[in-house]
Amino acid sequence: MFAKKNHVFMLCWTTYVITYLCRVNFSSAMEKLSLGTGIDLAKLGVIGSVFFFSYALGQLVNGFLGDRIPPFVFISAAITATGFLNLLMSQTVSSLGLTFIWGLNGYIQSMLWGPMMRILSERFEPHERIKVSARMSSSMVAGFILSWAVFGKAFASLSWNWYFLVPAGAALAMGMFWIVSLIRAGFLSIRPLSPLSKKAAGSKVCPSGEEQVSFFSVFLGKRIWVIALACFCLGAIKESVSLWAPTLMTRMLSMDIHQSFLLISIIPVFNMGGILLSGILIRRTEGSVKKVLGFLFAGALSCALTLYFFYECSKYASVLLIASVSGIMYGCNTLLLSYIPISFSRYHMVSTLVGIFDFMSYLGAAMSSFCLGILVSAGSFRNIFLFWLTAGSCALAFAGFFKLEDC
Repeated sequence: MFAKKNHVFMLCWTTYVITYLCRVNFSSAMEKLSLGTGIDLAKLGVIGSVFFFSYALGQLVNGFLGDRIPPFVFISAAITATGFLNLLMSQTVSSLGLTFIWGLNGYIQSMLWGPMMRILSERFEPHERIKVSARMSSSMVAGFILSWAVFGKAFASLSWNWYFLVPAGAALAMGMFWIVSLIRAGFLSIRPLSPLSKKAAGSKVCPSGEEQVSFFSVFLGKRIWVIALACFCLGAIKESVSLWAPTLMTRMLSMDIHQSFLLISIIPVFNMGGILLSGILIRRTEGSVKKVLGFLFAGALSCALTLYFFYECSKYASVLLIASVSGIMYGCNTLLLSYIPISFSRYHMVSTLVGIFDFMSYLGAAMSSFCLGILVSAGSFRNIFLFWLTAGSCALAFAGFFKLEDC
């Protein structure tokens, strides 16, 4: 199972689909959760922000550890734990209990993406980077489709508990599969198999012939700090769409729950389109991340500006524009959190960079969740689009300072 790179990829992809089920189920369940527990949407928005904060903090710790601890063991523990926490969520009705469990779930889920990127960077060649990045990012889209479109419709007549019970069962089953596979394969003895990674780990010279440098030299020389700031803005927009889209449909655009889940199912389609578009643009521009991100962020700004002034004109056009913003952000996410970190595999710091970028992304998400929770509670839905405009403008400015020509 762990020797063949395509088998490893499919295992990582499926695991992350289930991970996303155990994350975005909260937004799918928000309306029913509010009605079933008596907790208002503003407080649920704060609970969502706690997930983002704990996920962000966990990325700083687990991104670093992911480059130093056998990643297969890391992943098997995390997917099992997130399943158990979702099971607890399904049986909890107090706001304090939900906050604690969902916050812990955020930390546990921060143990997954970085080690997965490390595994894939060690098993795939450099020319396969964009293909691997795009395919792994599609796991997020698949998770959204299952949670919003499939589960949202299937559970429409059921209680909110089912939104957590079913993902919990899937995660616990996947965790058992990982554990059994690890035991059969030799457990802690599993190590990276790629000749490239072995050479990089055993020598002070990178596979490209470039000398290994310190983390801070890379951080400053390649302007990693600027990329991190762009990730903050990306997270503020991307996760706010993910968290609030179902509520925007029902409250802002006055759609019933069946209609909103039907229309919202197009968002994952646009997300997949954004991921594919980023790959096409990278190939067309011969790997110019700076140009592609500039184009994508400019497109998102155009959509947000149109929504701010004309969202009342047509609810269907508004859905398409919201889906476009989401899709563009997923394209940017593929580049910032997958393609760019994998490009630094020669420095043996893939998981560390994923941790930093994901930390900043979810720090932005936490900030947006908190702010938009207040805005929604006050009834100022239009300001959500103004928020997207502000964050997108900052991201576009930061992208102009990237220095990634030879990463």
